[in-house]
Amino acid sequence: MQSENLTNQVTIQNLDEFLELVEKAKKQASALKVTLKEIDDFEFKTKQKSL
Repeated sequence: MQSENLTNQVTIQNLDEFLELVEKAKKQASALKVTLKEIDDFEFKTKQKSL
C-alpha cells in the first residue's frame, strides 16, 4: 500500500510538471502564431506596394 501511494504522488508531481510544460508550449505557440501572422501581413503589404 505504501509503495502504491508513493507512485501516485510521483505521478501527480510529474503531471503538474507536464501541465506546466504544456502551458509554456501553448504560450510559445501563440507567440509564434502572432509572429507568423505579422510576417504574412508584411508580405501581403509588400506585394500590394509592388503591384
